Amino acid sequence: MGMHHQNGNAQRPAGLAAMDDLLAPVFSQGVTATKTALIPYYGESMLTVAVPVKLADGTIPGAVILMAPTSGMNAYLKQLYFYLAMAGVIAFAAALLIVAWLSRRIVRPLQAMEQSARAMAQGDYGHRVAVSGSDEVARLGSSLNFLAGDLDRYMKENEKLEKLRRDFTANVSHELRTPLTIIRGYDEALLAGAVDDAATRQEYCRLIQEETLRLERLIHDLLDLSRLQSAAKETDAERLPLTAVAEGVLVKFRQLAEQKQIELSVQTEQPGPVILGNGDRVTQLLLIFLDNALKYTDRGGRVTVGVATVGTEAIVTI
Repeated sequence: MGMHHQNGNAQRPAGLAAMDDLLAPVFSQGVTATKTALIPYYGESMLTVAVPVKLADGTIPGAVILMAPTSGMNAYLKQLYFYLAMAGVIAFAAALLIVAWLSRRIVRPLQAMEQSARAMAQGDYGHRVAVSGSDEVARLGSSLNFLAGDLDRYMKENEKLEKLRRDFTANVSHELRTPLTIIRGYDEALLAGAVDDAATRQEYCRLIQEETLRLERLIHDLLDLSRLQSAAKETDAERLPLTAVAEGVLVKFRQLAEQKQIELSVQTEQPGPVILGNGDRVTQLLLIFLDNALKYTDRGGRVTVGVATVGTEAIVTI
């Protein structure tokens, strides 16, 4: 640091002659000037700052010159750059950790949700998203899992209903064919005049009327849409003497059995078992079984309906 006077007679410090270009605007314009240059006096590069000294009348008799070696500043800047570089590396590592955390917490769950949505679009409703936490992403995953569960239950119920419809369609022809076969057999016998006895004709007409009424009830049941909605439709239960039901079914097939020369009989114990059930349903089952038995029994054969009690269960064999 030093004081420079604009005085031609003043002795200037050695080495300041090279600073004339720095001091020129200080004295001419009254401004502060800075310059970094090699100062031979000090033998190294110096940062020089010249500040004008102004008097009250505005004249500038001199200037204050401040000098500092740049070597110290360069060392400070190097240290500063080192710390800045270290801070940059730490910030970059922290950014990588934050990105990895965000990827684990946000991106990956969203990718899993995308896969789950794609699976549901392809009909796979069993895919679930792993949910952890209680943030918005976790709530979105829970909602997606809830939607998948609802769709899965709906599709399973729909599959059950579709299977019921297929079974219903498959059984319609068989359930309708049995009473129609009985009616046709007795009707053909009456039209052909094969029955001369009035009591027998009356019995045939009674059987035809009974099967017609049962066919009417069967058609009513088949057209009942509620039967398609539940496989376990509630029916009225009544006490049924199983032996009497079996004998009544055999009477309906007597005409068809005579045409094929098949002997029909009932083997039962006395008293026969009594069950709780729906008369039309039990009769329909026996009619279907007996119709199949007559269909697959050779001419001249024999079909026997057995009714027995085994323990607490009633058994029917054909």
